[in-house]
Amino acid sequence: MTAHPIPDAALDADIAIVAKKGRGKTYLAKGLVERLLRMRRRVLVLDPLSVWWGLRSSADGAGPGYPVAVFGGPHGDLPLTDKMGRPLGRLLAANNIPAVLDMGGMLKAEWQRLVADLLDELFTHNRDPLWIVLEEADVFAPQKPARDDSTRVLGEVDRIARRGRAFGFRLIS
Repeated sequence: MTAHPIPDAALDADIAIVAKKGRGKTYLAKGLVERLLRMRRRVLVLDPLSVWWGLRSSADGAGPGYPVAVFGGPHGDLPLTDKMGRPLGRLLAANNIPAVLDMGGMLKAEWQRLVADLLDELFTHNRDPLWIVLEEADVFAPQKPARDDSTRVLGEVDRIARRGRAFGFRLIS
């Protein structure tokens, strides 16, 4: 078997995937997450596009994939609301539950409240390594945030990006 071009040790740092639209950023991120899941690492995917639920099935779709809890979206185990950020944050901080938060069907203001509360709770309670995937990172950390809850989300993402390593956080965006 050929060694992977990205060594396992690189997965212990923040990873930014940069490319033009349609060049495979999500495909690469999914491959990294699958490696982390095989290594039994804690992973949380923030998915505003409803594309990550497929981690639960094999590549051909015929068999099981990874044991990932999916919250929200058409394939979710449980529905997702903007009021679930803090309880989910406490749950994920205390347990090794690989999870996808599928926010594709939520209104912008709803997922912003959810994510801001979730990240604040995680920052407060998480102390073990946790990889957070920001699918479409510009949604969570816009260059020019509007005067709405996006500034709060940006603040929480910034806090985790700048200070989170000491509390176990690794970002993949």
